[in-house]
Amino acid sequence: MLNATFQNLLIENSIASLDLILGDRFRYNFYYYVDRGALPDFGVNSRLNFNNVRFRLPNPLLLPDGSKIDRLVFSFLDFSNEGIRPTYGWQ
Repeated sequence: MLNATFQNLLIENSIASLDLILGDRFRYNFYYYVDRGALPDFGVNSRLNFNNVRFRLPNPLLLPDGSKIDRLVFSFLDFSNEGIRPTYGWQ
């Protein structure tokens, strides 16, 4: 696992954070936010999560054609990117 946080990386009054996890289930979270004082703030958030889930069924399922299902495998991939613009009580 690697975590890195930087201030004033590209723009003054900004913060960037990266969480990187290597191994069987690679994933990351990246966050970048700029505080511009009286002007509207903005930022980006990006993440990737990947996972494989495998398990055997205690009792195999028999299908009408005679075949059976004795294990299930699910693969999940979540890749999200979003822009951040905080809102205040007034606009």
